[in-house]
Amino acid sequence: MSQGFAVDTDAVSRYIAKVEKALVLLRPSYQALVDHDPQKTATWLEDLAGKPPEHSGGPQDFHRACEAFVRESVQLYFELMEKFGYALGNLEKIVSAGNQAMAAYRQRDQEAAERLNKILRKLD
Repeated sequence: MSQGFAVDTDAVSRYIAKVEKALVLLRPSYQALVDHDPQKTATWLEDLAGKPPEHSGGPQDFHRACEAFVRESVQLYFELMEKFGYALGNLEKIVSAGNQAMAAYRQRDQEAAERLNKILRKLD
């Protein structure tokens, strides 16, 4: 614990540093996912299914099932990306709020120390 502080500012600073490190590690992964467009790379299922004959039940049903799978996969991908983005945003807010709170706490502690020193000087 830092001398003169009622809060373990060292522990808080270590926590903020860990969150900042997590952000540094997560941002490239998030960007790679953002840059990847699943709709462009999901056509392999459609290619596998082939173009369905107009009056056939079997391959046409398989083709429709593949299209549905691709649509659902893309939808889940975008939902995951949205939640990943929210998580990163929340981590950034934690770091920002933590840094602001620590700065305010240190400022308040410094002001209190200055007031106390003035009072002690007057008593001398």
